[in-house]
Amino acid sequence: MYEAWLASFPDAQFEAEPPIVDGDRVAQVTIVKGTDMGGFMGLPPTGKRFTMPMVFLFVMKDGKIQHERRVYDFTGLMIQLGVLKAKPA
Repeated sequence: MYEAWLASFPDAQFEAEPPIVDGDRVAQVTIVKGTDMGGFMGLPPTGKRFTMPMVFLFVMKDGKIQHERRVYDFTGLMIQLGVLKAKPA
């Protein structure tokens, strides 16, 4: 997955905020920014820049990740790349 992601967005930069820890649960917010230079999911490159928030949710046990859930604003990414059109409110 990372290989395909970096092929699509070779200038991707990840900015992680400090994690929020509550007992054995951890939330990590990260913002990724980049440019669609390699084409994404088989689509031609758009040359457009994007900013996408990501949230990682972890359950820890004995200092190790027991469970991980990732939440991405994939629709927002597709709109920024011009693949999807946003419907005005």
